[in-house]
Amino acid sequence: GLCGPIVIVDAKTRGYVTADGEGTLPKDASIANTAANMNGSKWIMLQWPLPEDRNVRLALMLHESFHFVQADIGFPMTNPANPHLDSLEGRYWIELEWRALAAALESDGDARRRAAADAVGFRRKRRAIFPDAAATERALEMNEGLAEYTGVSLSGDSARLALRDLADAAAKPTFVRSFAYATGPAYGLLLDAADPAWRKSLKPTDDLADLLVRSMKLGVPAEPAIQPYDGAVLRDREVERDQARRRRLAEFRKLLIEGPVLEIPLRSMSFDFNPDEPVPIEGFGTVYPTITVRDDWGRIEVAKGALLAENYSKLMVSATARGTGWKLDLKPGWKIVPGKRAGDLTIARDR
Repeated sequence: GLCGPIVIVDAKTRGYVTADGEGTLPKDASIANTAANMNGSKWIMLQWPLPEDRNVRLALMLHESFHFVQADIGFPMTNPANPHLDSLEGRYWIELEWRALAAALESDGDARRRAAADAVGFRRKRRAIFPDAAATERALEMNEGLAEYTGVSLSGDSARLALRDLADAAAKPTFVRSFAYATGPAYGLLLDAADPAWRKSLKPTDDLADLLVRSMKLGVPAEPAIQPYDGAVLRDREVERDQARRRRLAEFRKLLIEGPVLEIPLRSMSFDFNPDEPVPIEGFGTVYPTITVRDDWGRIEVAKGALLAENYSKLMVSATARGTGWKLDLKPGWKIVPGKRAGDLTIARDR
């Protein structure tokens, strides 16, 4: 089942309410829509205010309820980034996949089969360009994708919410951590229609598109047609967006790599971020325009960009942006000291 204790938290006041009473979360506790440990117990955490739309609200609650139970049913909570989905080709082919999935959900019979086959074809085109991406895409789809499918499918308005997820996904500034919120419900609902028993044998290593091919007995085109999905117009838009992305990456490189920077070591961190925002920088890590990080040394709130290293070993913020771009609260026994390069800073224990 999906049952579990619920805690609703106001991120502004840090006040919370449960079935047993009210309280205030400590400053170092993370607040997010998630499954969280609090006061020695595991909870389904929801942020206040909740969505006004009843079906959307129910979908959110059930999404987080899936996270509450997923480890117990054999699906690890993994959140790998998919940096290829911020590239021109990665974005272009996944947006075509989304458009074909929407067409499949809005049709039936042969029209649904053609659109579903096109969606899988677009996915295969993308993965032919990025052959290492299948594993990370699958991992996120088997985490956030299944969670969103669970919420949407049980919301009482599944088709509308799945189409809304697909439309919302394309409007987000980056797809690297958010794409599965769109693909999970779409493939899941198509699978429900083709084979209602598909979930019974589902494994974390499965690919939803491959399952759909088998369930619908699809013939997948090697070169799916882009014309029905306005592919040429989409291509022009993504070329323009990619040019802007390259300019933004140059700005982030200057600010967070070339320095001067405050380099913060990470050992046992937890962090909160908006999954719609991350910007990957190949070879260095991922820029989070806004992020809150907690570790042994304390807490930092970032409002104007932080670079999280690929191996999660360190966080970099602009050394010149203190007070405007970030706020650092150090625990007793820690201090800011000069870094390795001239002008750089880091933090260390106060010996």
